[in-house]
Amino acid sequence: RPAGLAIVVALALACTDDPTAPPDTPPAIPVDTLRANLVSLPACTKRWAAGVSGDWSVGANWSPAGVPGAAAVVCIDAAGTYTVTTATARPMNALVVGGPNTTATLAYTGTTSGAAWNITTGVHVKVGSILRWDNPVTLTTGFIQVDGTLRPNAPTGTTVVVVDSL
Repeated sequence: RPAGLAIVVALALACTDDPTAPPDTPPAIPVDTLRANLVSLPACTKRWAAGVSGDWSVGANWSPAGVPGAAAVVCIDAAGTYTVTTATARPMNALVVGGPNTTATLAYTGTTSGAAWNITTGVHVKVGSILRWDNPVTLTTGFIQVDGTLRPNAPTGTTVVVVDSL
C-alpha cells in the first residue's frame, strides 16, 4: 500500500460460534480464473474516444459525445499511451481504466482537498494503467480492483472507503 493511503473497508462477515466446527477451506481456484472473475461491472456507456491525452470535461473526447454523468459506466480503454486529466471530482456508476494495448492514466489534478469521488458500483484499474490523485480525495465505491497502479500523489494522503470488497 502506498504511503499516505488509508483504506477503510466495511464488510459483512459470516462466522460460526461453534468451536468444534471444522475450519472453512474453500476449494483451490487457479489464479487466472480467480482474477478474471473478481470484477463484474456493467457494460461501458461512455468511452474515451481516442488514444490521445485530453481533458475529461471536453465532450468531444468521449464516445458517444458528451461528458459522462453520474449514471455512466466510464471506460478509459482506447488503445494507446495517454493521460486523461480532470480538475473536478467525478461521480459515476463505474470506472475502468485500461484495456488491451492501453497504457492509460486518469489523473485528478484539482486543488480541492478531500474532493468526493462517488463511484456507485466499482473501480477497476487494469494492468499497465494508472489511477492518480494529485490532491487528497475521498473515494467511495462498491469495490476497487487494482491490477495496475493506484497512485495517491497527495502529500496528506487519500481515503478510500470501500463499501463492499477490495
